[in-house]
Amino acid sequence: MNLPPPNQQPPQWQAPTPSGQPTAGQPGPEQWVPQPAPKATTGLGPQGHFKRAAVWRLERVSATPAEAAALATAGITDAAVQGYAAWRRSALFVAAPVVALTAVLAVVGFKDVETEDPITELGVLAQILPLLGPVALAIGVAAGIANWTAVKKGSRALSIGWVLSVVLPLIPALMPIDWLLDHDSLVELAGGDVATVDAILGLTKVELAVGYLIALLPILITFPGGVVRASLRAKGLLPSAALPGFFLVTTAPFYSLIVLVAVVLLIQFLGTGLLVAGAVLLALSPWVYVINRRHFIGNAVGAGMSDGLDKATKTNGWLSLAGLAAIVLWALTSKVQGLDVLDKGDGGWFDALTVGRTLAEAFARSFVTTVAFTHIFLSLTVTAWKANKAAADDPQLAIAEARHQAVASVFDEPQR
Repeated sequence: MNLPPPNQQPPQWQAPTPSGQPTAGQPGPEQWVPQPAPKATTGLGPQGHFKRAAVWRLERVSATPAEAAALATAGITDAAVQGYAAWRRSALFVAAPVVALTAVLAVVGFKDVETEDPITELGVLAQILPLLGPVALAIGVAAGIANWTAVKKGSRALSIGWVLSVVLPLIPALMPIDWLLDHDSLVELAGGDVATVDAILGLTKVELAVGYLIALLPILITFPGGVVRASLRAKGLLPSAALPGFFLVTTAPFYSLIVLVAVVLLIQFLGTGLLVAGAVLLALSPWVYVINRRHFIGNAVGAGMSDGLDKATKTNGWLSLAGLAAIVLWALTSKVQGLDVLDKGDGGWFDALTVGRTLAEAFARSFVTTVAFTHIFLSLTVTAWKANKAAADDPQLAIAEARHQAVASVFDEPQR
């Protein structure tokens, strides 16, 4: 066999001629070298990730072929579990841009930390801790995306980042202003006028309290909402399990209460009929799950129960959308004491940048909270399932069964 000169590339295989014989200068079939396969991609763009992240029936989520291959390599071969891992990945992808931007803005904010008198050391710490929260969340989300095929490892990193993002901004809010500012230094700066200093401190306390309320609002709203959505998705992956339904039904009323508490200050200061209507609709939406609890607590594998789940979630979604629409209309159209609620260039109670940043942070945090708590609820559900299986062989099961029957008789309706 003649080899080509060192500076000449070997000829590539070409399709045979109709006669089935190689063309001139073409090697025979025995010399064909397989070419590498094209690199597989997920095939999902931003819109695809968002649509998948919004799905609550996780048993209906399908991983792309590339994702399924990556998960199979990691030892995850069940189609439903692959769908769950793919959903987690999409939800974190949707949240990642806002989380990253918030972290960058927090890092930039370090240049504005004040350290000179009358600010105490605790006052400096109170300025730094809220800036670390977004950074911790961004690291947790990045670790969750990087380890998306290692579900347990990625969930642990995400949970740690989420907890730090909640706790770190909360610590300064628990510090009285007297810990943050040195009173003697203030009096000295005011030329010994104690009355003026006390009056300024009084106003500063109110301003600081309102500032903390606005800063913590995304956490306050997304925490119970994320828990409700997480329990719903745990039920969507394990429709025969009762425990996720119990999580959903028991947390839904608390979500309603927290929504009302979160907006009560706005209602008192800037409230109109639209804001009240929006708050009431948002507070009512979780009660759809409580009213339809039999669908969520029972075995939802059958078609009838499954349809009940879908109808309840659609009703919840319409109520939530109506409530949000009413609040948006309130912000865009309402005036309070002669000022627009949302500043449109000629003055207003809230500037568009602050409102937009708060809403974007709440949007991203809701996805992260949902992902973190879905894993927690699934872990608890699996633990309960294992405990029930182990108890089936326990000789004490007869005693426990009799106890359950006795307690159940209290809740059973009397026969007529």
